[in-house]
Amino acid sequence: MLWLILGLLCAVFFAISHIVSKKIVDKADPQYIAFAKLLFTAILTTPLLFFFWDKLIITSESLLLMVIIGVMIVIGGILYMSGLKYGSVSKTIPLLSLSPLFTLVIAMFWVQEYPNRYGIFGVIILVIGTYVLNIEKSINTSEVRYSKLLAPFAKIFTNKGARLMFFLAIFWGLSSVVDKAAINASNAISRILLYSYFAIVFFFIYLLLKEKSSFLPKLKETLKNNIKGLLVLVILNFLVIATQMFGISLTHTAYIIALKRASAIFTVIFAFFILKEKENFLTILIGTLLLVLGVILIVI
Repeated sequence: MLWLILGLLCAVFFAISHIVSKKIVDKADPQYIAFAKLLFTAILTTPLLFFFWDKLIITSESLLLMVIIGVMIVIGGILYMSGLKYGSVSKTIPLLSLSPLFTLVIAMFWVQEYPNRYGIFGVIILVIGTYVLNIEKSINTSEVRYSKLLAPFAKIFTNKGARLMFFLAIFWGLSSVVDKAAINASNAISRILLYSYFAIVFFFIYLLLKEKSSFLPKLKETLKNNIKGLLVLVILNFLVIATQMFGISLTHTAYIIALKRASAIFTVIFAFFILKEKENFLTILIGTLLLVLGVILIVI
C-alpha cells in the first residue's frame, strides 16, 4: 500500500507545482521563469552528485542522448511556461495527458511497440476526453451549442495556451522515447541528476543570443521578484521525483506513472478553488477524468 500513497503524493505535488507555476508566470516572462527554474534545479542537484557519484553511468551514447534531452528540455520548458501564461490551468494542463498517446504512436514506428486492446480503447477514450474538455457553454443559453461538430477540437488551436500545451504533449511524447533510450544507455539516477547541466548550457546560449545585453538585467529582475516562488517550485519538483522514484522501486512503473497522470484531476480541482477557474468546471472535470482513464488503459 505504500506505493499507492507515494503515487498519490506524487500526483498531488505535481498538481500543486502547476498552480505555483501559473501564479509565478502570470507576472513574469515565461522564458526567464523556465530558465531560472532550471538554474535552481542544477544548483540544488549538485550536492546529490556526491552521494550518488558511484552510481552514475556515463557512456558516449548516454552523453549524446543527454545533449538531445538538454535541447528538448529547453524547448519543453518554454512551451510549458508560455502555455500556462496564455491559458487557464484547467484548460491547458489536462492536455498534457495526451503525451502517452503520442509516445505510443512514436514507439510504433521507432521501436515497433504496438498497443494491446486496452491501449486501443484508451486512445479512443483520450480522443473523447479531449473533445469533452473543450466543449463550452453558450453565453446566451445554458445549453451546450453544437453549431460546429468539430468546434471543441478547433478550440485547441484557436486558444494560444491550449495550442502550446498540445504541442508540448506531442513533444513530451517524443522525449519519453528519448528518455527511455537514455536510461537504457546509463540508468535512471544518471538521467535525473545530469539532465539539468546539459539543458542549462543550451538555455543560457539561447537567451544570451536572443536578449544580448538585456539578458543579465532581466534575469536579475526575474530572480529578485520570484525567488520564493521559484524555490517552492524546485522543492515541489524534487518531491515529485522522489515520490515517483521510491514508488517505482516498490511496484510496477506503469502503476506509478498512471497515478502521476491523475495529477490532472487534482490540478483542475485546485484551479477551481485557488485560481477561481470556475467556468465550465463540470465539463472540464469530466473531460479530464476521461483523459486520465485513457492514459491508464494505455499504460496497463
